[in-house]
Amino acid sequence: MRKFAFLSATLLSVTGVCLGLAADDAAPPKPAGTQVQSKDATKPAPKPEEKPAKAAKTTEAADKVPANQEPDVPSKYTADETAIRAANESLIKAYCADDAKAVAEHFTPDGEYVNDRGSVFHGREAIQDSLTEFLGDHPGCQLESDLNEIRFVSPTVAIVEGTTTVTHKEDDSVTRCNFTAVYNKNDDKWQIASVRDQLDVVHPKHEDQLEQLSWLIGDWIDEDDDSVVSFSCHPVNNGKFLVRDFSLKVQGQEVLSGTQRIGWDPLSGKLRAWIFDSEGGFSEGTWQREGDTWTLKSAGVTAEGEVASGTSVYKLVNDHSMTWQATDYQIDGVAVPDSPEFTLVHTSPHPIDHDEKAAK
Repeated sequence: MRKFAFLSATLLSVTGVCLGLAADDAAPPKPAGTQVQSKDATKPAPKPEEKPAKAAKTTEAADKVPANQEPDVPSKYTADETAIRAANESLIKAYCADDAKAVAEHFTPDGEYVNDRGSVFHGREAIQDSLTEFLGDHPGCQLESDLNEIRFVSPTVAIVEGTTTVTHKEDDSVTRCNFTAVYNKNDDKWQIASVRDQLDVVHPKHEDQLEQLSWLIGDWIDEDDDSVVSFSCHPVNNGKFLVRDFSLKVQGQEVLSGTQRIGWDPLSGKLRAWIFDSEGGFSEGTWQREGDTWTLKSAGVTAEGEVASGTSVYKLVNDHSMTWQATDYQIDGVAVPDSPEFTLVHTSPHPIDHDEKAAK
């Protein structure tokens, strides 16, 4: 029973800068020396020295603007700020094109990059190698970046702070980071001397990540002549976690029950599951997705202290059914045969979020 309890509890686990400013149209200046005619011929005309002089000055200024160039329009950014923003846009374009070399060229030759896990890559070559490996493993990633502040500590050094959002093509997962970068100006070109990423832990958007498992919400059942496996799943904590209560009945008697909590791990960037069964066993696992198929690799202990591990494979068939199968399971180093593929049927509509219902 103790091995069956752990295996059943685990099988039931499902978690998983360019500016385009146009100058105002202005009426053409009157030619210098134009006389203003008075309606009253007896009154002398005003002296022509003042307004004609101003018109002549305007004409002189206009003559200095080349025929193929519009007059200068003030920008809200300085020339250096504009150059830094343009460099940032160029880096984003190269990243989204999976061009690691082009991204690395935005760094100084001895530039440094520190990722969100604290790993340090020193030198343009090391940065390029790291990006090549990452983009090779995650092709098609899309990068968005917002520059929140640019501070100049000298004419050739700037501190830039902002945020980045990386969307992974393979599973639509999102990683958000805050960053601080030092830009150096060499030969009128701004490049990154150092940049450090830090995961956005203030607004991690856990609920957005859990949307990947929204199909799990509701009541599910699998039954045969002797046994009934059922679970009910609902969101809690304003959608930041999913809680699933499960039970196993044999000939009408409950032989196992438990609870599972599913959440987003912002450090690893994965969906994680924590499972506790009524016998006293527990386990922890992480999820990976390939299309409509999810795999949960978990490890834990039975109530008797035996070490157990394995993989569960789940596939959403349609809005009303899914399949699961246990593979590669071991208990205290002893292999457990793979299970058949079972089918669970959705028996109820998605329930209302308990937190939202209480708030009403």
